[in-house]
Amino acid sequence: MKGATTCNLPPPPRPLWSDVARIIPSAVITAFLLFVGLNSAAPVAAQPPDTPPSSTCEAIQDNPGLKSDCEILLSVGNPYLDWSSSTPMSAWTGVTISGTPARVTGIDLTKSGLRGILWALGALSKLETLNLGDNYLAGRIPPELGNLSELETLNLENNDLVGGIPPELGALSKLETLNLGVNELGGGIPPELGNLSNLRSLALHSSHLTGEIPPELGNLAKLETLELWNNGLTGEILPELGNLSDLRELALNGNDLSGEIPPELGNLAKLETLELFHNDLSGEIPPELGNLAKLEYLNLRNNALRGAIPPELGALSKLETLNLANNDLTDEIPPELGNLSSLRGLALRGNDLTGEIPPELGNLAELRSLSLHDNDLSGEIPPELGNLSNLMFLDLYNNNLTGCIPDALRDTLILIVRNDLPFCGDVSIVMGPSSGIQVVNLEWP
Repeated sequence: MKGATTCNLPPPPRPLWSDVARIIPSAVITAFLLFVGLNSAAPVAAQPPDTPPSSTCEAIQDNPGLKSDCEILLSVGNPYLDWSSSTPMSAWTGVTISGTPARVTGIDLTKSGLRGILWALGALSKLETLNLGDNYLAGRIPPELGNLSELETLNLENNDLVGGIPPELGALSKLETLNLGVNELGGGIPPELGNLSNLRSLALHSSHLTGEIPPELGNLAKLETLELWNNGLTGEILPELGNLSDLRELALNGNDLSGEIPPELGNLAKLETLELFHNDLSGEIPPELGNLAKLEYLNLRNNALRGAIPPELGALSKLETLNLANNDLTDEIPPELGNLSSLRGLALRGNDLTGEIPPELGNLAELRSLSLHDNDLSGEIPPELGNLSNLMFLDLYNNNLTGCIPDALRDTLILIVRNDLPFCGDVSIVMGPSSGIQVVNLEWP
């Protein structure tokens, strides 16, 4: 639960309870008192949900639809809003009015410090954009939002919402963006979301979701971004995800997914980011991933992947980060990785790789970081690594390397190797930088 700054303003004026009690049931009074108490620091007094039509709404005579929208917005009664019966709708914060005849088509109250609930907004029949991200909204997502047939964007990210994802959201046929991430929703992903035929971005990350990824998500033909990271999802990565031909980002990291990486992911020709790290994935890395010609970021670390690193990964000419650390990979480092001309970070640490460091890695002119520690690599450090003029971090510790460290690596910002390996031009072991803090040659405890 997120905290909020409380303003030291006087509480709202007390109502005349003798009058109120004659017209409002006691249960309504109790709910109203609770709402006012939770929001007593707000600059505007709260209104009960059955606020009578205001002068602002009554002034709208020639547009019954807009008049209805006006009454709906005023019924919200949230004291953090400046929606008032004494000001025209055009002056209300976060409200967009457009179209012919004019209707409320957008609500954008991002980072507005909102608390409580605003679910009367589900009755705004012409709403196209509902953006309530980065607030303190609580309670359940109302299924009535599924009635907003014109809605294109629904963003409820970073609130305190609970109670699962209502399957009724699957009826929003025009929806292009659905972001429910960073909440406390729980429950599973409704398969009805697979009916959102126009959806381009689906973000459900960090929301305590459980269960398996529904195969119906493979029907989202226009999807470009799928973010399900940092949940408690289980089961396998389904091959149906390989049908998402427009997908650019697939982030499933930080779950409890198991099984093998489906080779069908190699069909995602537009994919730029693939994040599957921190799961329980097993089996071999499918060589089909080498078909992802636009891939820039591949992170499979912290799984239980085994077998050899596919040499086909060397075909990923746009790849900037390759992280296969902390798996059970074996065999030698394929020299084909030296073809990754755009690579900036290569992490193969924490595996069971054997053989020598391929000299072809010296071709990685853009490389900034190379981490190979905790393997069974042997032989000498190839002098070709000295060609890596942009290298800032090199970690070769806890291998079986022999010989000496190429002198060209002296200018590496952080260099971690065995403490008995000297630089090739030195008679004795070099400990620390020769000028400034540029080289660190140390043994880990």
